[in-house]
Amino acid sequence: MSDLTWNNLKERPDGFTVTVKSPKSGRKIELVEVFKFPKKKLCPVRLLRKLRSLQKKEGVFNPSLPVFRLGSGSCLTQRSLNKFIGRLGRKSAFGRKKWTGKSFLGGLPSDMERGPPILEKKDYQKLGRWSSNAFECYLKENRAERKWEMEKIHRHLIDHNFI
Repeated sequence: MSDLTWNNLKERPDGFTVTVKSPKSGRKIELVEVFKFPKKKLCPVRLLRKLRSLQKKEGVFNPSLPVFRLGSGSCLTQRSLNKFIGRLGRKSAFGRKKWTGKSFLGGLPSDMERGPPILEKKDYQKLGRWSSNAFECYLKENRAERKWEMEKIHRHLIDHNFI
């Protein structure tokens, strides 16, 4: 988290492209897309823009400093993030009792798979960038296809009142 700076985020009209400097894939860098979410209060793009505006308003914005900092200016730690994610998980519609940052590698797609099918397992693997079939983590799909997959998940979550 402390490695992700505003310089690592490239803003686009429909979201952000994040440059991950130390990806789990073992590559030198990896690009991850963050797309708009139709429900404004849960949209990561809107929230990133809001965070940047707030940091600028408070005079603490610096593109070379970490994106996620606490009000004190200190970095968000793994522990504080896991505590927050744990609270979020207890309120989740997916029924998972305990979440941590690692839950988003495989746990979230696995939990979603228990509900009505909305994507194939290979799609969860690609979106989660995790390796049960390692080669699928390295497949390059075009940006439009990744955006379509995320929009499909967003629509499903909204349509089934998960959020």
